[in-house]
Amino acid sequence: MLPAMLVAAIGLAGCPGREPAASSAASAMENATSNRATGPFRVRGNEIVGANNKQFVEYGFVTYCLAHLSETGCTPTSSGGADPDLARIRAAGTFWHATADRIQAAQEDLFDKAPYDSGYLARLDAEVAEANSLGMVAIVTLQEEPFKTAGPPLPTASAARFWQFMADHYKNSPMVMFDLYNEPHLKAYHGSDWLWNIWRNGGTVDEPGPPAIHDTFVGMQTVANDIRAAGADNVIIAEGNQTDHDLSGIPRYALTGANIAYGMESGLRPGLDDTPARWAADWGNLSASVPIMMQAWKGWPGSNDCNTNAPAPAPSYRRR
Repeated sequence: MLPAMLVAAIGLAGCPGREPAASSAASAMENATSNRATGPFRVRGNEIVGANNKQFVEYGFVTYCLAHLSETGCTPTSSGGADPDLARIRAAGTFWHATADRIQAAQEDLFDKAPYDSGYLARLDAEVAEANSLGMVAIVTLQEEPFKTAGPPLPTASAARFWQFMADHYKNSPMVMFDLYNEPHLKAYHGSDWLWNIWRNGGTVDEPGPPAIHDTFVGMQTVANDIRAAGADNVIIAEGNQTDHDLSGIPRYALTGANIAYGMESGLRPGLDDTPARWAADWGNLSASVPIMMQAWKGWPGSNDCNTNAPAPAPSYRRR
């Protein structure tokens, strides 16, 4: 997912002339979040519910600087010495009345010093604390997309190490959730079942491509097990294949354990995945049995996924 996406049940599609008014969108969010759920959270059927037994409904933003430290606008010197993400989190909580903030993090930056980079962790802690202080859930997301580090398409041993650390660090934080891996994107070299088995259980892939892949993946189940072994009961979010657009394999390859939800980004590419029938097949039908966390939906001006109808049918389908 590219930076600064809106996630979950609201979004601002970027097609020229079709953006909803910011004031009306913020007002709608204020009304929808006035009686929000609070942690600790648990999965109950196809819902995530809080300690007050209220359903958690995810409305919010992504803050991305901790996974893109060198990007313009992400260095503290570019914002008077403060972490630029903090201002974005405050805006999400105070103007947009968001219920969640997805904080992207990179294991390369956490472990660039031995045993870990305390300054980087302090910056992450500050963002989590800021979100929580405004009543938002902080969703820590491991970001390894190719545009960041040419990272692998599925979790490897480095991801397992990251989550073992994070699970121990945030296991007593009831307003933190764990998004295991942003946009899994391994190609289905040997078919859908092969791909979903690697997604869940891991394995070694040695393919000449294109694209060439020579790596060993640990599997989402192993990462989830590691988190629970650390004593963390936080809600775990496992994103689907095809860069988080496809959850169709979950009925056969669901993760075992408590407090598991699934993340996905709804497609809006005209003619490809922008219809209710396609949404139903990819993830909508599944929402009757497991919690689905809407990670993002988007429409970029001038891009091939800019859908002028996005402001109406997409949110309507998500509210069903």
